[in-house]
Amino acid sequence: MTMSGKSRVVAVVIAAAVIAAIAVLRTPRRNAGQAAGATVVSSSVPMQKTANAPARDRPMIERLVPKQSPRTRQKSTFTVAAPANELDRVVAELKPVAAAGDPAAMRMLGETLDRCAHPDMRSDHEIEVAAARQSLDMEFMNKKGIVTVMEGETDPTRSAAKMVASMKQLRDSCAKISNEDLDVHRDWLEKAAAAGDPLARWPLVGDLIKLMKDPDLLAEQREQLEAQWMDLLQQNIADGFCTNMELNLFMQNSHDPIVVFIYGSMLMRRGIAAIDTLPPERREPELATLRRQEKIYAAAVPEEQLRAAEATRDYIAANYCNNFP
Repeated sequence: MTMSGKSRVVAVVIAAAVIAAIAVLRTPRRNAGQAAGATVVSSSVPMQKTANAPARDRPMIERLVPKQSPRTRQKSTFTVAAPANELDRVVAELKPVAAAGDPAAMRMLGETLDRCAHPDMRSDHEIEVAAARQSLDMEFMNKKGIVTVMEGETDPTRSAAKMVASMKQLRDSCAKISNEDLDVHRDWLEKAAAAGDPLARWPLVGDLIKLMKDPDLLAEQREQLEAQWMDLLQQNIADGFCTNMELNLFMQNSHDPIVVFIYGSMLMRRGIAAIDTLPPERREPELATLRRQEKIYAAAVPEEQLRAAEATRDYIAANYCNNFP
């Protein structure tokens, strides 16, 4: 199967989720702590992974389900009061809360510092020229009947003005943050991930996947990197954070066809559920595509292992991902 084919199907299912996730990774959020920050606590009754599984399926379930039993997360109540575009003030507010151990504050601090780690330090004139060019591009598209939205505006002039103000504000606020703080932006993400914040693990996973693409890596090094990012995602799933992003990252980046089948078929089944209310003329073609894709994943699994792979998928879906459709 080609990557383009896989991407086309996934786009049908999770395009909105991926766009939202990209925003989550790179944009400071006042209420992000309420949405995802967490202190992990163990479930009061740990699950026995293979208690009800057929004996021949147990080895695969033991190998591929998250190493931790399902857990619950205590959501952070911390919110940022500083204006989101004044990153120096955001950092000043987050630092003491992060230092006190709040996972969401750790993650937001890491994300905010990451935005300033490589800032756009162009002069006012250079920023204005760049915005003017963008405005001309918008105007050209509008004349072609293609509506474009930049900085929340469809009007090229208003969009350019907002872009100039935003870029200058980001540049000036980042300049007020010390290099000492900027140098530890990844440390805060790692601390947040270790403390149980699931959104902090996404950029760490992304960095490991990028490293895997280095053509000079030895096979053993690539396997070690894959094991690291899979462990991070499995921690998210163990925490009950089983979003389409987790499933998509497993499906798109694992080199194990069984892992691709487990998480890819879960994703396709979510897609089937999501299109259930569509009119028949729209639903049937998409349904056929999703089912065909699931069969492709299954075909890559050795026949003698397919039953165990299906049992593993169903076990993860029932015990770790039951709070997601």
